[in-house]
Amino acid sequence: MMTENEKGIFDIITKNLINERLDKTILNNAEYIKIQKKKSECYKKFERLNLVHNERIIIDRLICANTECGSCYGELMYKQGFYDCVSLFKELGLIKTS
Repeated sequence: MMTENEKGIFDIITKNLINERLDKTILNNAEYIKIQKKKSECYKKFERLNLVHNERIIIDRLICANTECGSCYGELMYKQGFYDCVSLFKELGLIKTS
């Protein structure tokens, strides 16, 4: 189990990796680009609905909440991958515990 200090350092490292290195990887990923185009097409259809301001606000909040949830999920899975990797390295004797 990690100490609070180790968790703080781990959070800083993973946020940096997610925000910088992972972003570069994603932006060059064909599947991600395809999904972005699909999102853009859906947005154009949404614009053509000509919804009133209050309807747009409700939908915007729903989309933001969904995006925030997905972002949190992705970050947690990324961190879990690190935890799993460290656990595997410990089991293989590549990392020694004190």
